[in-house]
Amino acid sequence: QAMLQGIIVDEKAQTDYVNRHLPTFAFEIDFMNAANIYTKGWFLDDSKKTQFYLLIWVTSRKEKNFTMEDIEKLDCILISREELIGYLCEQGLDEEKIYHLAKEIRVSGIYGRHHTGLFKDTYFFLSTQKRERPINLIIRIERIKELAELKFTVSNKDGKSNVSFHDL
Repeated sequence: QAMLQGIIVDEKAQTDYVNRHLPTFAFEIDFMNAANIYTKGWFLDDSKKTQFYLLIWVTSRKEKNFTMEDIEKLDCILISREELIGYLCEQGLDEEKIYHLAKEIRVSGIYGRHHTGLFKDTYFFLSTQKRERPINLIIRIERIKELAELKFTVSNKDGKSNVSFHDL
């Protein structure tokens, strides 16, 4: 744990999918901002100093409008941004290729999955139902676990938080 002191972590929770524990996680490539201009998403934004992502799957008594008291469990994975980007580059998905494919998807305007099966455990997804119309890079959880630094669960029982660490 001393090794992790002073690191910059961006927390990403699947709050749109509470209690569903999707087998994937979405990394935002681009989106439409409030001025209706397509903008780099958080994943490849060079202005961000993120070193690690804390990916969180939420289990709660309520799926919508939940509060901290409603949360029963958080399943968490800490993953190095550098490690993740390195893995993607090994698959032929460097930043230039990712933006090239995202531009093609944006031009098509077709909702849903794109480039499935082209890259190992990874595909693109255009969400047209959201105002921001994000394009996300979707990565399977098995691959994320292989690349992860740490996996743990925070549970809440009788108002007490418990943390348990898991093998990856």
